[in-house]
Amino acid sequence: MGRLAQSAKELRGSPPLSRAIQPNEPLYEPTVLGSAWKYRWLVLSIVVLFIALSVTYSVLSPVSYRATSSLLVEDPRASALFDVGSVQNPARYVADQASVIESQVVAERAAAAEPLLALENLLTDVNVIWGSDSNVIDIVFAASSPEVALAGANAIASSYAEIRGGTTSLALADAL
Repeated sequence: MGRLAQSAKELRGSPPLSRAIQPNEPLYEPTVLGSAWKYRWLVLSIVVLFIALSVTYSVLSPVSYRATSSLLVEDPRASALFDVGSVQNPARYVADQASVIESQVVAERAAAAEPLLALENLLTDVNVIWGSDSNVIDIVFAASSPEVALAGANAIASSYAEIRGGTTSLALADAL
C-alpha cells in the first residue's frame, strides 16, 4: 500500500489532465479560418507584402508587344515546271528559308523600307519559328510599342517576299 497510495495522494493534489466535456458544450475544432483569425496580423502582413511585390513588379517590368507574320513557303523546284531532277527535303527547305529570313540582307532591306525600325532591332528582336511538318514560317517581332512590333513583323515578311520573288524570277528565267 505504501507506494501506490502515495502516488494517488500526489495525483489528487495536481490539476486534472483533461476535464470532462459537458453535454451541452460545443466541441472546438481548429479550422483554417479560425487559425487565420487567430493570426490575423501575420496573415494581413503577408497579404500586404505580396500585393506590394506584385505592384512593384508590374510597374518596373518593361512593356513588350509582339506581332506575328506568317508565311507559307514552298520549294519552287517541287513544281513540274522547274523539274531539275532532285528535290530537297521539304523540312530542310523550310529551315533554309527561315535562315534567309533571319539574315542581314533581309534585315537591311526591312530597315530601309520602314523608317520606324533600326537595323540592330531587326537583327535582335526577331524570332523565326517553323515546324518540321509544315511549310508555315512565323515571324515574331517584339518591340516597346504595338505599332513598331507590327511594322517590324510586316517589314521582315515583305523584304523576304521581295528577295524570294527575285530569286524565283531568276529560276524561272533559267528554266525557260
